[in-house]
Amino acid sequence: MLNIQAWEALIKWIEDATDSKIALQALSELREAGGRPQQAGWLDWNDIRKEWSDEEEAETEAVPV
Repeated sequence: MLNIQAWEALIKWIEDATDSKIALQALSELREAGGRPQQAGWLDWNDIRKEWSDEEEAETEAVPV
């Protein structure tokens, strides 16, 4: 059995390893696309921000007061 501190450290290590793998994959795809984010399949931040804002607004309107 693990104590809570060891468990939390293990979870953090797994999350960090996963994040590193995702970042390395994204950078590899960017290199393969010649440094062009859209060609690598990356989304434009402004488009995503607007989409999230629209979704949040729709959720707010749907919640009864």
